Amino acid sequence: MSNVASTGYGRMPPAIITLYQAGPLKIINGTMRWYAPYNCLVTSIYPRVVSSADAAVHIRIKKNGDALTTLIIGANQLDTSPYIVGVNMLAGDYFTVDLIQNGSSAKPGAELYVQFKYQFAT
Repeated sequence: MSNVASTGYGRMPPAIITLYQAGPLKIINGTMRWYAPYNCLVTSIYPRVVSSADAAVHIRIKKNGDALTTLIIGANQLDTSPYIVGVNMLAGDYFTVDLIQNGSSAKPGAELYVQFKYQFAT
């Protein structure tokens, strides 16, 4: 018997994990990685920077090494709309964050945060 209800009282609230890349953004594959702590459903992915770039910042999200999506923070912007997903993760599955464009060499973005919101899979 589970102590987690699928509806109503007793349901676990969504959990949030935030991955961070410090300093001026550098183009790196696998700059960040997150492993699912248990079977869960990822409901949104939200990237943002503290300092905007003068050109678009491109962030590729991969699940277990396979591309899921590329999120783009526009030039002179700090964030983009959250990417709403319904990705099932088994315990031990992982996401990687690849930074494939950092703006420009003249003015790259800085301080990248990528937030994953997830909930217990029922």
